[in-house]
Amino acid sequence: LQPGDEAALVGPVLFQLGSTQLRWRSAADALDAELPLQAHQQREVKRPAYWLPALLLLFVLLLGGEQYLSLNPGSPWVDYVSPVLMPLAVVLAWAALWALVTQLFQHRFPFSTHLRRVLVAISSLQLLGWSLGLLAFAFSWPRLMVLDSMLVPIGSVALLWWHASLVWPRAKRTLALVLGGLLIGGLVLTAARRQEQQHWFGPPYLSVLAPPAVRLVDAKPPGELIDALRPLQAELERQANKDGDPSESDDETD
Repeated sequence: LQPGDEAALVGPVLFQLGSTQLRWRSAADALDAELPLQAHQQREVKRPAYWLPALLLLFVLLLGGEQYLSLNPGSPWVDYVSPVLMPLAVVLAWAALWALVTQLFQHRFPFSTHLRRVLVAISSLQLLGWSLGLLAFAFSWPRLMVLDSMLVPIGSVALLWWHASLVWPRAKRTLALVLGGLLIGGLVLTAARRQEQQHWFGPPYLSVLAPPAVRLVDAKPPGELIDALRPLQAELERQANKDGDPSESDDETD
């Protein structure tokens, strides 16, 4: 329209100002029928307020318990401050970052929703890891620690999908396929990188032992341990001969 020109707007009209589209309608025009909420919008009904403080308390207790098991008895309380507050700060920053991403795409800031999801995921992984260690010790199943070592990558990918599905609810299947492919590729590369080691994903032993009262099977005799270690003798001798070979040392020096 030139300056001073007029145009009649009849019915709903869509026009554009720069990069912004505007829809104009008259008060006499009928409104469109209301649309039902989508499934992902219906699930965003606020949960009781006590859930979030309870999850925060559980997370802090788990951090403190893990630090208690790693410290010597009688350690001062200041040794617990940093190992507890630093992960808590990282979790809060992580939830705030995802809330900002959601604000960018969904025009809302669901900080508490993202915080609840990351707290549920991390606390569940930690409890499951402790449970696997107790079961492995109680029943002499050290191979369960292979599952424990895979909890972190699998749980991380699941947590990323859980966050991203809130930001892009229509692309859940695509996100699952992409993240699942990255997870499988990462596990394959990890296994290939450890071909020369005695394990692919997790060590076949327990680095932390539970109290003896937890054990539910009889202890194995020392001779069985010695017999299980015999296959390592040839490999150790080969490594010792390789380390003591002067020709290889000279080649490395050259």
